[in-house]
Amino acid sequence: MKQNLFGALVLMLLPLITFAQKPGAGHPYPIDSVSGLWTYEGIVEMEGLTKADGYARAGEWVKSQIKDPAGFYTVQDAEQGKIEGKHRIPLFRTVDKQRIRSQMLVKYTLTLWFKDGRYRYRISNLNLERATYYPLEQWLEPATYANAETKDYTEQVHTFCMEFIASLNAHMAKAQKNETNEDDW
Repeated sequence: MKQNLFGALVLMLLPLITFAQKPGAGHPYPIDSVSGLWTYEGIVEMEGLTKADGYARAGEWVKSQIKDPAGFYTVQDAEQGKIEGKHRIPLFRTVDKQRIRSQMLVKYTLTLWFKDGRYRYRISNLNLERATYYPLEQWLEPATYANAETKDYTEQVHTFCMEFIASLNAHMAKAQKNETNEDDW
């Protein structure tokens, strides 16, 4: 039942989201037209949202999604209405038909901005964490993307990002719904 409500909520919010990028050639992942980076970005219109409320709600959401929120933040600026942080996505591989966690982690930057009536999100700077950073855009090159294991890893990153965005949007919408006045019926 909860999944059906969550799915319905996500479907209702999708028309409100504006994507600023288009998938690249040969793969379905969003590439920012200016930076050339694999980027998920959108603006969500939300009537009645104030910059301060959006900032506070997103802070609650970060606490619910990130194990160590204090280590996540690189920017917390309520006055400017901006939150930014760095986090990691664990990747899994299949061994003997079982999914096991690999040693690979994808580091990314999440940025959230808030204005009255809307908020904006961006997931960018996707890099494989190693001794040096390995930009994931290299996985999207035709020769590399043709590899089944690479496709699996890119799909894991994409699925994580889409679920993360859906979680953010659901939390922001739920918080909006919960703030209705009891006497206003």
